[in-house]
Amino acid sequence: MMMMAMSHHMSHHHHHHPQSLRARTPRARARARALTALASSSSSSSSPIPQTASAMLASASASLIALASSASASSYTGRLSMSLLLPIEQRRSDFTQTEAIDYPESDTRILQTAVDCANVLLQNLGCDTAEASLKRLSEDGGAIVFAPVGAKSKVPGAQRIAVAVLPNADDLPALKRYAENDQWGTKTKPMILVTPQWNPGGE
Repeated sequence: MMMMAMSHHMSHHHHHHPQSLRARTPRARARARALTALASSSSSSSSPIPQTASAMLASASASLIALASSASASSYTGRLSMSLLLPIEQRRSDFTQTEAIDYPESDTRILQTAVDCANVLLQNLGCDTAEASLKRLSEDGGAIVFAPVGAKSKVPGAQRIAVAVLPNADDLPALKRYAENDQWGTKTKPMILVTPQWNPGGE
């Protein structure tokens, strides 16, 4: 793995920053977890670790399409959750970069990047992203992108698809409303949660 070949002399200046925000924020911890999960899941399968964000999104879309299309898709309910490694901060210019940057990007910029990824995912699934709409889930929470499927839809039975990016615990009531009032999270209207920010055990 080429990623680890970082030169060590660069890291000494960090000691002057006791206030360094590295790995303190839940989002940084979530990213570290996602990185570990990505590394462990790909080593057990035959597919190589994606080297670019678009390769990762293509691979994620292909998995979703395979799941929704498989004859034995009893496990597929139209509600899915996945962790993606967003192309933010140090990964913005080099997706394989693991050395954290000193000054984290703003939440706004990170969310915008997540929304961009959602649009690519929807395009890959055959949605008409020109007709997509975007809503914020809560004031400091994630966002959700809705798009109708186009003529080239690759998700059987879906009419519209929603992708919720970086949803946090405060967004659960909004997600629940979409599910209960508008039947999102069904095979007709699949809902995909991308990189949820809550702990798996803490629902």
